[in-house]
Amino acid sequence: KPFSIISIDMDTNELFIAVKINGKFTSRLRSSMSGTILETFGPYGRFILQEKNADNILIAGGIGITPLYSMIANAEIGSEKRLHLFYSAPKKEDMAFYHDLKRINNSKISINYFFTQEIKAEEKDEFNRRVDAGIVREKAKEFTSAAFYICGPNSMVTSIKSQLLSTGISADAIKTEEFS
Repeated sequence: KPFSIISIDMDTNELFIAVKINGKFTSRLRSSMSGTILETFGPYGRFILQEKNADNILIAGGIGITPLYSMIANAEIGSEKRLHLFYSAPKKEDMAFYHDLKRINNSKISINYFFTQEIKAEEKDEFNRRVDAGIVREKAKEFTSAAFYICGPNSMVTSIKSQLLSTGISADAIKTEEFS
């Protein structure tokens, strides 16, 4: 089963992962006792923040936030670099790390939340719509020089990548990870 690494504590050699409970294995994993030994392989992810770009734009759908959350939580942001996160889920309750992200939000990291079900958007960074290239371009001023990281359901990833390509963004500037 693929899981996303959230962080690694180098002092204790502890690895922290995010797991969406949705079957027998993940339920069993959740109920495992501390000290349970697991055999792992990897990591296999392709998401590494680009140092050459002024901005990095992260677009997440649902549980696709997990590899992006790790990038945000562990980012060392230089004086010129900014991160923009566009996070979409049916409703706020479906958003992993929502409250953690609210605490991270600062002048170097901008976060916008998108709800795809009819709910009340309560704050200035919340939208009742699907995320798309148009709103990303509007909110991230360095859009044309940024590196893009998209993770989420296949249909969302395919759609946003296509939209970005149609605006002239280079395929080399777009990194994706999909799940079904």
